Amino acid sequence: MVVVVYRYPLTGKAIPELQKYIKRREVHFIDSQYPNNCVFEALSFLSLPETARARRQIASDFEKSKEKRYKDHDRVAEGVKLMIQYYSLQGNSAKCKNIQKFIKEYQGFDFVTDGKKLAKLFNINICIYACKEIPIQSDQGDTITTYDQFYLDQIIEPNKDNADATLLPTSFAQSDDDDDDENKSQLQDFNILLLQLKNNSHVLFISDPEALTGYRNCPFCKQHSVPVKNKNRHAQRDFERHVAKCQQNKGKQVILLKSLSPFAPHIFGNKTYQYLMAYERLDEFKPTRYFITYDFETVPRIINQGYGSKSVVNGIE
Repeated sequence: MVVVVYRYPLTGKAIPELQKYIKRREVHFIDSQYPNNCVFEALSFLSLPETARARRQIASDFEKSKEKRYKDHDRVAEGVKLMIQYYSLQGNSAKCKNIQKFIKEYQGFDFVTDGKKLAKLFNINICIYACKEIPIQSDQGDTITTYDQFYLDQIIEPNKDNADATLLPTSFAQSDDDDDDENKSQLQDFNILLLQLKNNSHVLFISDPEALTGYRNCPFCKQHSVPVKNKNRHAQRDFERHVAKCQQNKGKQVILLKSLSPFAPHIFGNKTYQYLMAYERLDEFKPTRYFITYDFETVPRIINQGYGSKSVVNGIE
């Protein structure tokens, strides 16, 4: 009897549409023995960055070059360290028994509940990219799902109200120039691709979002974008103008409502009104009636009777 065991491929490696991006090292897949720790393994590309030149080089050129390219086992070890740092575990590597037990029982990272905390602790902007699923009927009548049109789906920013919170030592803020205060306050983007295949989900790190999506997004607001291969000079000029204007506004966008609403801050700022609006009970809101009162006072009438340097002013009641 011959027993053949096949390892089920992880999500991301099984999608043929991503193979060309992985070969060009624009999207990074890590062959790890801890597939549930894919978020922190992707975060290792910020703590252990690679230069663009190192990503373009092939394996045979590294003997002649001084550029550093980290292997998969380096990323896996760094991902375990970041996970230990995030969850405040006792230990320094996966060789510890309590760390092995935690990794074995670890179900994965939840961006809904812990996304804000991760962005605040590591001082990063989490940019989650997704792709559209297109079902196609095959010749045999089966439905095959293809993936196309990668796009920016969600951005998780650190809570600005707690900007003075204590950050972890592994803070990935961009500070190339110590004299430039603007670069110090600018956060680094953590670009990841969230893939879902049936009941499996996986996260891949994106080193070149423009090559993956085909669009260049505004680095400040992340809402305005232009095609990378657009030959229209007017679009490129408008994009540069938008980036310069958005840099002055620090990414704040003015959003106009579809329906007109009166500007009444004394009403909309009322806590009772906000509570009833949240629960759709505005019909119960009864504003306080205000009465306009007038206070009349008798003021003397002033009459000028002469002009010049020696003018006389008389007051008549």
